[in-house]
Amino acid sequence: MNRILLISILLVSTSIFVSCRETEEPMLPDNPTFADVNLLLNPGFEEGKAANSINPFETDSIPANWEDALVGPTYQVRWVKDTALVGERSLRLSSNWVDPAALAYVEQTIPFTQNGKRLKISALIQVQDVEGEGVAFEVLGNTDENNNEAEFTQTTEMRIPIKGTAGWTSYGFTSDPVPDGITSLTYRIYMLRSTTGFAYVDEVTLLAEE
Repeated sequence: MNRILLISILLVSTSIFVSCRETEEPMLPDNPTFADVNLLLNPGFEEGKAANSINPFETDSIPANWEDALVGPTYQVRWVKDTALVGERSLRLSSNWVDPAALAYVEQTIPFTQNGKRLKISALIQVQDVEGEGVAFEVLGNTDENNNEAEFTQTTEMRIPIKGTAGWTSYGFTSDPVPDGITSLTYRIYMLRSTTGFAYVDEVTLLAEE
């Protein structure tokens, strides 16, 4: 009888202990609120210096605080004027024929210290005759120890199709919490491989959870 009573007491104690441990873990809100501070610099692509004064915006110039990369001869990145939803300038990514090995992207890297917070990632995009894999944007997180390979990736690829022909549309999503150890974030907009057409990008945002 005493043995049965002892086992019952142990089971009750174990249940209480497990329950207490579960309540100690932080619970993330279902509807997070985000600070109204864009972490990106020059998010509307208004600032910069053109590379060609004769035709200043239809050139290979890139707005301030952003860098571009092209792989393959079929893709172009242009800083364009008068094709924007907000302000006067936007970015245009384009490709005129299918090349499975080619891609183009524009990116900005910023320091980050708000580990454990979720991110609100968005962009205004207009597409014209975009066929193939389409357009995407993502946020990559790196650590000081491994700055060449992302340890945290949040992307619209395979989850939000951006292709076809459509006017200015706001695309966005909420990320998973940024893991501990991440010290920098890279916001990247890119035209995927085997894609043709034109994509204009304006007013990108990166907000951290309050």
